[in-house]
Amino acid sequence: MQTMVFGRNMIPLDEVDVHAPRDSDAWYLALMERQFPGSWLPIDQEQVVRCAQDDFDLVSSSNGLLDYIQTITEWGKRTGARSIRKTLLKLQLVPRWLTSTDFRLAFTSGVSANKVCFERELLDHCRMVFEKRDRRPGPSRRAFGTAIITSELCLAQAAVGRNVSVCFRLLAECL
Repeated sequence: MQTMVFGRNMIPLDEVDVHAPRDSDAWYLALMERQFPGSWLPIDQEQVVRCAQDDFDLVSSSNGLLDYIQTITEWGKRTGARSIRKTLLKLQLVPRWLTSTDFRLAFTSGVSANKVCFERELLDHCRMVFEKRDRRPGPSRRAFGTAIITSELCLAQAAVGRNVSVCFRLLAECL
């Protein structure tokens, strides 16, 4: 699983405000709220591990912060490169740009809020490999499957009102 979590420099949530001074931590985090409406990040890696503990063991974990910053940089270069195809795709977004203040703010501010939040360590990036515990009766056996999932699964579940614990329960049923 890989997911964003709050970083060591995260500010109190009640300070996050789109009307905060431009380029402030509060302003960048408000842009992130606009880019990912309805999302809620785990506080830290330990919260994810606690949610998984009934059915999964943490096998390994690593910090992907620097890799993620590099990925955002590369994607920025690729998506920023001009092409007729991309121009046509962007034109399809004009109606949304005209009707949504949040969309205009989030996607036409001229900055990568995601990258800045990682660079300032307002957010962090965790990679974790979990192994499902063997629940079969009999002598103790090591887990029979390793699960690598992305946070998009958990975000999809959260979108329908489920939390991270439920996400792991659903995954455990699938393996």
